[in-house]
Amino acid sequence: MSESESTVSPPDLTGALKKLLDQGANPNFLSTEDVGEKRTLLALSIGEALQTEDWSRVDLLLKYPQTNPSIRNEKTGENCLDLAVSADNLELCRKLLRFKPELVD
Repeated sequence: MSESESTVSPPDLTGALKKLLDQGANPNFLSTEDVGEKRTLLALSIGEALQTEDWSRVDLLLKYPQTNPSIRNEKTGENCLDLAVSADNLELCRKLLRFKPELVD
């Protein structure tokens, strides 16, 4: 078996997410974590991007007008702007403020 045959490509999660959103999936869907721990797809994507530096799913979700970054995480009460501020990520703060200025209380 050649190296290319034995290598498994990672799934294209961003492409799969785009297909779901294009077919009407709710971008504000909450995770299936335990009660009190649930987060939106955007919050989950931000958390992952802060670790991996792959912002493709965050950017994709922010293109959909239905995406609501002001929904708060059940456990901490933080919204997506809070996550960006906590991570000291000015670029994400700017994106979120352009997308939904009502995030500021």
